[in-house]
Amino acid sequence: MLIGLSIPHVGEETAFLIAVHFTTLAKLYATSEESLSSIDGIGPIIGHSVTEWLGNNDNRALLARLGKYLTIKKVVAQSSGPLTGQIVVITGTLNTLSRDEAEAKVRAAGGKASVSVSSKTSFVVAGKDAGSKLADAQRLGVPVIDETEFLKKLKA
Repeated sequence: MLIGLSIPHVGEETAFLIAVHFTTLAKLYATSEESLSSIDGIGPIIGHSVTEWLGNNDNRALLARLGKYLTIKKVVAQSSGPLTGQIVVITGTLNTLSRDEAEAKVRAAGGKASVSVSSKTSFVVAGKDAGSKLADAQRLGVPVIDETEFLKKLKA
């Protein structure tokens, strides 16, 4: 639901992080911008964007109307798996998985899907037409693997 609200800077991974930390909208409403911003993977820009969006009366009215028709399920982060503690970036076009599917597999395996490469990135999965993220990984010395190797890591 958080993705569909078009909150600036909130994509699938950010929505997942918010949903894991705040299991209800009431808990999300009650949090401060500072508390939200302190969550690993959120930061001050997204924290500000979310609290600003939630503070808008029209947006709250929209959520109240939607609440009559939606059943919101609790999101639980996978606590362990073959990618526990690892940060993975997906770039380019994979042969058998969409980017969203690959990122969901990372989370299901206990890892964290990231949208940008940093020195904290464990590895990058590069598909066809990988661009600047591949270059960033190479520049930072981050391991780069293909989809086949990624699928093997998921089964480890």
